[in-house]
Amino acid sequence: MNFLLVSSEADKSALSKLSEFGTVVPLPPLTSLPKPISSHADTLIASVGDEFFVYKDYLESDKLFRALGLPCTVISAAAGNVYPFDAALNCFTVGDRLVCREKSVAPEILAFAKKRGYKTLNVRQGYAHCSCATVGDGILTSDRGIIRAAKNAGIDSVFVSPKGISLDGYSGGFIGGTCGTVGRTVIFSGDLRLLRGGEAAEDFIKSKGFDPYYLSDKPPVDYGGIISVNI
Repeated sequence: MNFLLVSSEADKSALSKLSEFGTVVPLPPLTSLPKPISSHADTLIASVGDEFFVYKDYLESDKLFRALGLPCTVISAAAGNVYPFDAALNCFTVGDRLVCREKSVAPEILAFAKKRGYKTLNVRQGYAHCSCATVGDGILTSDRGIIRAAKNAGIDSVFVSPKGISLDGYSGGFIGGTCGTVGRTVIFSGDLRLLRGGEAAEDFIKSKGFDPYYLSDKPPVDYGGIISVNI
């Protein structure tokens, strides 16, 4: 069974369509984070291998993972309302790499990843997970620095312009915050093709053996992405 962790602030019609892919679990906000991203999955939860990482003051996550019967590590750092103290969980894995800003990410994540054999790909962007969408062994990204680092590491990557991605409270959003993968489907909050570089990104998704799915025919909105949990 798929459980899809997503912001409680996401558009209700989008959540309704998303429910076709699994049980939608709306995430309540963590008030110590900046309000616009306080319920974003890519800010509240990190997933590395079969382990999840959460903030110690986000009590809702503890209840959630206990209910799902899944392992969960509580990091020592409390969430902050300014960068980079809101980015301790903002990382992701692709292949055998943990992509993150080492200075920002929780040390518990770095230690776990090293133990599990992941190599760290250190990037300047603290919002690494927000900035990227993993597609198999490749990534879509809205960050030029990450795309350079990824290509140097031999990771297939495609740049998608962040222009046109909306995020309440900010001048713009990130591609990673617009989507999530369920099985072999990459689900977007809006039509990827409406972004500059979006059609090439769609071709990239298909080349990796995945299917794109759009919850709306409007430009993508950054709701903090979708974390899919299969149990």
